[in-house]
Amino acid sequence: MAGRGKGEGSIYKEASGLWAAVIPLPPDPVTGKRRRKYVRAKSKAEAVRKMRAAQLELARTGDISTGRGLTLAEWLDRWIEQDVAPRRKPATTADYRSVIRVHINPAIGSRRVDQLTAADVRTLHARIAAAGASTSTAAKVHRVLRAALAVAEREEIAPRNIARLVKAPPAPIRAPRAMTADEARVFLAHRTTDRARWMVSLMLGVRQGEALGMTLDHLHLADGDGSTPWVDLAWELRRVTWAHGCGPTDGGGWPCGRKRGSDCPDRTAPIPDGLEAEQAHGGLWLLRPKTVGSHRRVALPSVLADALTEHIQVARPTRFVFETAPGLPVDPRRDYGAWKAALAEEGLPEMSLHSARHTCATLLLEAGVPLRTAQEILGQTQALTTARYQHPSLGVQAQALDAVAGALTQ
Repeated sequence: MAGRGKGEGSIYKEASGLWAAVIPLPPDPVTGKRRRKYVRAKSKAEAVRKMRAAQLELARTGDISTGRGLTLAEWLDRWIEQDVAPRRKPATTADYRSVIRVHINPAIGSRRVDQLTAADVRTLHARIAAAGASTSTAAKVHRVLRAALAVAEREEIAPRNIARLVKAPPAPIRAPRAMTADEARVFLAHRTTDRARWMVSLMLGVRQGEALGMTLDHLHLADGDGSTPWVDLAWELRRVTWAHGCGPTDGGGWPCGRKRGSDCPDRTAPIPDGLEAEQAHGGLWLLRPKTVGSHRRVALPSVLADALTEHIQVARPTRFVFETAPGLPVDPRRDYGAWKAALAEEGLPEMSLHSARHTCATLLLEAGVPLRTAQEILGQTQALTTARYQHPSLGVQAQALDAVAGALTQ
């Protein structure tokens, strides 16, 4: 007797004594992953009958339900593909995928999304704590789960967002570090070949990607006509993690046989539709800023314009203001390493490069710059965000409180 052809299904007897039939279904329309429908019966003949009925329904409608609810892992796959990847920056999507792969799926990924309980969420929290992860990691995992379940609830895949009902792990309270004016002044005075690079971060408060994405054609320096020098922050330099382009997984592996997307012969850069992007070099891409406020033109202080002019005359870049070789941008990881080394040379405490942005925001506050102007310089859409970046020094606080005391005692 001839065997069944591909796609015709298979029948076998389970250890429980029941006969099971498997009917291949079209791939998931969102994730592309393989789907199957299982039917079971006490006799082989009954299993065959159920299988034939399912196959007829599949032929008539083009698709049928698998007969079970989605697992959390399946829903998270779908959520990433349909809600996150098309709308968020590639780095954010990659971060979410990592959170799901490392933390959520191993703990509760096999649970049905419509049957999740508060105990499941607490199990996730306990597993993260047992692994020795930081409280900030635990808080981030909870945020990702809550965001995914919010969409599941809205689409009626889950009856409620159970993560919203469970208290999230406490995120650590960290006071952002910003240089004082004296520290920043001494720091810049001692820099030589990299002085212009750190002046850009400390004087303009730009994000790292904005500084490294600065191109010569978006830079206007003084040319003797009396115009104000400026820089057009039109791009951000970002590292994009390559994704497989060889097709959907089949049984846990990729068709190309490679594990990493960067090794796939048909690799692709997962750039969201509608986001303008341009490959700079390898995995480094120029991406348009995510908000209208981030894409901005900022005036250059004369001292910074002079420093950039000198830098360009010495380094002779061809495309980017800061390059490692003609036409090649500085890798963000190399740039961050240079920042840490510069801090160590000056005997300053370790702080993130983003602290330079806090430093600029604080100096704008202490200079009496209106909040709206500071917001536009920093490229932030919310004034509240700008206010959180500003950390008035004790001297500024003392002046303000002296004014209050004077009003109360005169």
